[in-house]
Amino acid sequence: MTPARWSPPPTATTRITAHPRRRSRRPHRLGWFRAWIAEVAYLLARDAGSSVEAEFLRSFKSGFLAIVSPTADDLTRAADLVEQYADLPLGATDACIVALAERLNITELVMLDQRHFNVVRPRHTQTLTLIP
Repeated sequence: MTPARWSPPPTATTRITAHPRRRSRRPHRLGWFRAWIAEVAYLLARDAGSSVEAEFLRSFKSGFLAIVSPTADDLTRAADLVEQYADLPLGATDACIVALAERLNITELVMLDQRHFNVVRPRHTQTLTLIP
């Protein structure tokens, strides 16, 4: 059996971008929050194995994926979201993803774990489109 390989879904290259004003169909850099990297790596290891997790981690070196750090305003917004959705609970990582999506005007997210994102209402769009 050949080990599974990690690759972003075809839609990720054109729909999820840290540069939303570009209209090119070529691959874009994806924005990744540092805590999200750890969560995605964990889920890939759990569901697809350590070789897929390692390949995902190596994909940042190519420049296709870029690390995006939250600003102080993003963290304040995340705190507001954590309080607003305390009954879920939303949690800091997911709240930061929403805050970053708002700031970067990203409306589509590739998500392995979609538990909370169908409930959360971001400021910049009525809903986030979730790509499994």
